[in-house]
Amino acid sequence: MAVQCFPSLALLVACCPDTSVVSPEVHGCPEEFLAMRGCCQPEITSTVLKALGTLAPEEMAYALPSEGNLGGYRDGLLAIHSLMRTFLLDSDLLKLEAWRLYSLAYARLAIMSVDSIKDRYVDMQKVQDSQLLLREATACSRALGKALFRLENFHVFLLGHTAAARRTRMQDLHSSEIAEAFQPALELYELGMNSFDLLAYSIIPNLEAMSRDPTGAGFSLREGAKLNRSAGSQEVQLLVVSLGAWAKTGFLTIWSVLQHRSTPLRIFVLGDEDGLGHWRAAAEELQAQERRMLDSVSFVYIDFENHPAFREYLAQYPKGCSFGAAGKAILARVVCHLVLPEEVAQVISLDLGDLLVLEDISNLWQLFQTMEEHHLLAAPHAVALSHVNAGVVLYHVARMRRHGFAQETLRAVADMQRKNHDASCLRDQSIINILHSFREEFGYPEPSPVMILPCRWSVFPTTEWLSYWNSPEMWLPQLREKRRYPGIVSVNRVEVFCPDEMDLLSSWAFLPLSAVEETKQARLRVYALYEGHKTERYCSPERRAGERCCRCGEKAAVLHVAGDMKNWPSMQALLRAYMPPFKELPPNHFADALSKVWTGGDQRLQEILSQTNDEALVAAKALGIQAVFGSCATLRCKASPPEQLNYVSVQLRKVFVPCLLEVETTALRDTHLLLGIGAHSGVELVVNGRAEKGSCLRWVRSSPATSDSTAWTLRREIMCVPFGPKVEAAEGVEAWMRFSLKIGADGLVVVSFPEGEWGNFLPEEPLAIMLQNELTVSVGTFYGDTKWAVCMRPHGDAKEAAGLTQEAQATADFVKTAAGNRQV
Repeated sequence: MAVQCFPSLALLVACCPDTSVVSPEVHGCPEEFLAMRGCCQPEITSTVLKALGTLAPEEMAYALPSEGNLGGYRDGLLAIHSLMRTFLLDSDLLKLEAWRLYSLAYARLAIMSVDSIKDRYVDMQKVQDSQLLLREATACSRALGKALFRLENFHVFLLGHTAAARRTRMQDLHSSEIAEAFQPALELYELGMNSFDLLAYSIIPNLEAMSRDPTGAGFSLREGAKLNRSAGSQEVQLLVVSLGAWAKTGFLTIWSVLQHRSTPLRIFVLGDEDGLGHWRAAAEELQAQERRMLDSVSFVYIDFENHPAFREYLAQYPKGCSFGAAGKAILARVVCHLVLPEEVAQVISLDLGDLLVLEDISNLWQLFQTMEEHHLLAAPHAVALSHVNAGVVLYHVARMRRHGFAQETLRAVADMQRKNHDASCLRDQSIINILHSFREEFGYPEPSPVMILPCRWSVFPTTEWLSYWNSPEMWLPQLREKRRYPGIVSVNRVEVFCPDEMDLLSSWAFLPLSAVEETKQARLRVYALYEGHKTERYCSPERRAGERCCRCGEKAAVLHVAGDMKNWPSMQALLRAYMPPFKELPPNHFADALSKVWTGGDQRLQEILSQTNDEALVAAKALGIQAVFGSCATLRCKASPPEQLNYVSVQLRKVFVPCLLEVETTALRDTHLLLGIGAHSGVELVVNGRAEKGSCLRWVRSSPATSDSTAWTLRREIMCVPFGPKVEAAEGVEAWMRFSLKIGADGLVVVSFPEGEWGNFLPEEPLAIMLQNELTVSVGTFYGDTKWAVCMRPHGDAKEAAGLTQEAQATADFVKTAAGNRQV
């Protein structure tokens, strides 16, 4: 056993590094132990690490002999945490026991710190002590959030480890299959989340209230901020949309504004008759019981549907555009200068129900002063979502009137319709993206009318580097109920969260890397250390100098919980914390959110192909026949000339987003897949590309190629990674590569290889195109004469890439044997 070789865990870690990373001598291994490398065997180190159990005090006393510097349980946890970090970085990043100890040690340390804060909070004698305790409690909450995120990372790592051991894919596992292995971590996770809730929703808010007002009785979301009632106080003007019975749910965003505002508010409510009626009723109810909160707040109601200027504007819209009430409302928002009173020169537009405003709204109002003369509006660049977002927009209404902005929007819609007809046409966000991001493409000579807001005015709670970060069905129910964005510090404070080297090392542990001289350990270590030490994230060249990136730890002024991020109960809990105290809350008020997208988890369990179709599919695949079987097809593709890629296309039955495209091919390199309109526009995936030196996801848009035109008129990278699927085949057996491409209704594109997955969000324009059109699958390669099998599943179907039953595979093997080398 290793403890017989190495008297302590510290010596085992020092003497057993991956020698391609660092030598034992440089790693600090004493000379007398250098000859004991035999004790570094994986099975031996696993035995030692397993002996530490769940890091209970008695287990650590057994496995960690006293060395004089371990002065207690806390010191022991600190030592374990530090040693496992070194071991995972320098020795074996795939060691399950090391990740378990690393995450458990960090979580236990963080929970112990909360216990100290709780005791001091209860025993606090003087209100003046609240400021010091507030700083410590905030730091404690931040550390606990990261520790709980470590346990979530371990959950995902455990999925990858289990899938690798079974030689299957992570997405083919059910979370229940790792429940037993994760149970010790789950118990600690639930304990930690209870402590976090106490800090975030009780202790810290009360300490904040005491620090602001030592005579106060504590924290209450009904107290609000103190108004500046001086004569020169600036009135801030807001613009919101209320449709149907949405008012009470939408009011939570306004309620968050009221907590922090220091100025009077004038709120313009765009709505239909029903929506305006519900908003009036909600405002009157709150005015009756929360008069102080609504002091110096006025509401102006605008029925956009019956507004003459807006009706005239709609009459000029391209023919054939279909509009519902929601579509008209957000369109009225982008041409708000047509419907707002003449005296309104500036207004801030806010989405309702998605946004929490966590800073004084007057600070956002001040940004009007930073706009240059050609700027008509300001909006955030959602880098993680690859588009300019319309959740928060500053409209310079006076300039919009002077510049005839309505005509600019009509020009943008008409130009886009000519290139790619869309029956729903464009709305506010799409129009803003055309006028800003695609000006050169459409030949608009003027500078962009859009100023990009600093990052903190629209922070999205994404952890997109972590597999399945926004797929609730992949998580154990207990985690699904509690899991939250790790940047949440308290009900009033959310920070930009950045992954460190251990977050990235864990997330990328099971991704395949192409063979090079360096080991996987060495390559991922360098990547993780480089990326994990960055102090900025989500950089955009379109923001002002000095504000181009989100700073790690930066306080969010606006939190945007968009789309199906609201599927997570804990994120709903944060939003509910700002729900006004209505006598009767709306039923299931997040289920009908205007921007909510549910990915259709029930569809993942549906069977798409019958057994007969399975057998026919694998037979056609083995013979290289071109055939269509409803939602599946087999194709034959010849090599394209070096300078021109020729796609082979197939129209599967009713292909729409959201969808999951599963692919098998004998094209092992330079593998091209296009999912889009014809064989010329859409999402393009290159796997094991020679030019790309890895795999790339991009979107392309063009007209069909002709003899005198270039097909690819626009090609933009979405994400590239330095690897592709690993392909192993026995001698004499034809090698097939498997991968899949999944596109969600929220624009999230996920590429899955047998060893792992990666992806990013589609930009606004291609997502809009793909949501409105039936799609075509096209394949191509420079590799040689190749065979392909593609199947289109409803989004999230859990079947394997070819959807093959054992009986179908047996049929395929028989066909291969009978066919020999016959060409079809």
